Amino acid sequence: MSRSQTQLPADLAQRYPVLIVANAPETDDNIQVRSVKSIASVLHEHEVEVEWVVLTPGQTLNGQMENSGIPAPLVSSFLSSRGIVVEKTEPYSILVLFSLGVTKGKWGSLIAGLMEFKKHYESNSPLKQVLPDLVDNHAERYSGMGLKELAEAMHQDMISSQMLHNMDAAFTLLPDPVASPRATYARLVKGEIEQIAVRDMIDRTVAVQIVPYPPGIPLMMPGEKAGADKKAIVDDLLAMELFDGHFPGFEHDNHGVEIERNSQGRPIYKVYVVKNQDLAPCPTTSNQAPDSGSMR
Repeated sequence: MSRSQTQLPADLAQRYPVLIVANAPETDDNIQVRSVKSIASVLHEHEVEVEWVVLTPGQTLNGQMENSGIPAPLVSSFLSSRGIVVEKTEPYSILVLFSLGVTKGKWGSLIAGLMEFKKHYESNSPLKQVLPDLVDNHAERYSGMGLKELAEAMHQDMISSQMLHNMDAAFTLLPDPVASPRATYARLVKGEIEQIAVRDMIDRTVAVQIVPYPPGIPLMMPGEKAGADKKAIVDDLLAMELFDGHFPGFEHDNHGVEIERNSQGRPIYKVYVVKNQDLAPCPTTSNQAPDSGSMR
């Protein structure tokens, strides 16, 4: 089926239209692939809020990393500098919301912003010209660099740190429950917690919820720990810590994680864990029914 023939099921399109703009291969009927030029007609076809997912190059639809790419945080930063608000940014996709009554000028600004990015990327325009605030704030890192150079550096960093592999593995695993969130919170209130570096959190019981955003889904709940067999959870956070150190101005947002700087100015992810004392067993590990506070 060609792109022009690919259609969403009629009922799904009415309820939750999803648009993907990318140089993507043919896809199945669960996704509607549209070019930028066809967005205008789509916005007028549906009298509901539309979520527009823009895929950036660098990862195939099957999740395989490509040799070169344009990480989405760079595109989001560029659009933001042009006054265009992006709802959510993942490694190779951005989410934009079009609410009811959106005007031609509104969606036209987004399309113009994407086309402007394309022009600057292809000519490797200096970051000083394209993202002057970024260079002013981090001159030692970005001075003399072009937009395409930065995109490639980010992409290669994600490949070398296996960021997306670690993310997928981390959310596939379930941490080990040690105590209920309620019991863990009681320890927090009593001050029976301490802050440690993420690299040291193997087999330590976290005292707070850890939520990377996006996707905004808890990676760990209070009272859970990641043992050696769940190391991918820690590796996911460490990959983001490494990226943040290499690309200041593009730091991740991880609720429950605090960032400190070492003597070289590099970020160190830190989390609060319960002090090494006996914890009341988590109800889910016994024959008792779990309380509502221990459920994900």
